[in-house]
Amino acid sequence: MSLSVAFQMASTKTHKKPLIPARKSPHSKTFAGNTIPSSSEIDEIGETEEENFSENEDSESQQNTSQNELSQNFSEIPNSKDFISKDQDYQYLSNWNFDITNIGDLMEKYRLIGTMFTSLGYVERFEIDLTVFGRFLHSLQEKYNVRKNPFHNFDHGFTVCHATFFMIKNKLLYEYFDEIDGFALLFSALCHDVDHTGRTNGFEVASYSNLALKHNDESVN
Repeated sequence: MSLSVAFQMASTKTHKKPLIPARKSPHSKTFAGNTIPSSSEIDEIGETEEENFSENEDSESQQNTSQNELSQNFSEIPNSKDFISKDQDYQYLSNWNFDITNIGDLMEKYRLIGTMFTSLGYVERFEIDLTVFGRFLHSLQEKYNVRKNPFHNFDHGFTVCHATFFMIKNKLLYEYFDEIDGFALLFSALCHDVDHTGRTNGFEVASYSNLALKHNDESVN
């Protein structure tokens, strides 16, 4: 098959599902197989879109503020020396019930994360530059906390990462994963809820939020 024919075939393919699934209500009508919203529903959608636009503006403003704060606080960004582990780090991390919210120092949290990746051999195995890793962690923390979410925040990401680390360290997952799988799992656990809205998928879908529309009502958060 020629490249031009392949492009032509790809361009004529259609989605199996509509981008925005139709939502029926007692006030909607159906015409030629299509659901037509009532005037009251159209008004509600318009109001919701305005709210979503306002939310996005607030989020962008918060993110811009966060970036400005980030550029002014280089002392909070860990470098390679800040990842030198301490004896207490291993004591903390070997305890399944370790509570990160008892640690108030952000640099200590970064060091504990570095200890997890180092003690499992991932830093050496995958040649991770700790200075770059430190910048990444600080940026990740900013993005986790930009919404001031009381639960789905950086501490939550740490907690899930620690639980994953504990299972890998105690060889509870070696039967299922190899080294690169373990690294991907630990990294994903750390980042899994970054920029979470704090709302459920059901709320996002019911409110016609931009997130729900963007992801076609599937895996919104």
